[in-house]
Amino acid sequence: MTDERIDLTDHETGQTVHVPADVLRVVKQADQVLEAQLAPLRHLALRTSWCNFENDPRDGWLVALHVFTPEHSYGRQGRVEDIRQAAQAKEFVWGVLSEFAQTYSTKIGEQIQRIRTDLKQLLAAGHE
Repeated sequence: MTDERIDLTDHETGQTVHVPADVLRVVKQADQVLEAQLAPLRHLALRTSWCNFENDPRDGWLVALHVFTPEHSYGRQGRVEDIRQAAQAKEFVWGVLSEFAQTYSTKIGEQIQRIRTDLKQLLAAGHE
C-alpha cells in the first residue's frame, strides 16, 4: 500500500512553510503523476512524501521527494520548475524511484551477504 502526501512542515522549526499556490499546484500535479506510477505497487509497504520545501534565491522553489519503507528510505531534492510539466514530473519521479530501488537492493544485498557469512561461520563451528 502506498501513502502519497505533501508535507509543508519545516522540520527544523516545526512551523508550516508558506508555499505559494502556484508552487503547491505544481507539486500536487507531480503527486498525481507519482500516484499513477505507483498504482501497480499498491500491495507494497511503500510511502512517499513531498517535503523540505525551500525558496532558494538562485534556484527558486525546491522540494524533495522521499520514498520509504519500514526498512529503508531515500530522497532527492529538485527544483519545482523542473517538474512543472507532466513529462518532467514523470522523469523526476522515475529517477527518484530508480535511485530508491538501487539503494534498497544494495542494502538488501549487503544483508544477504552478512547472513551467508554468519551461516558459514555457524556451519564451520558445527563441524568442529
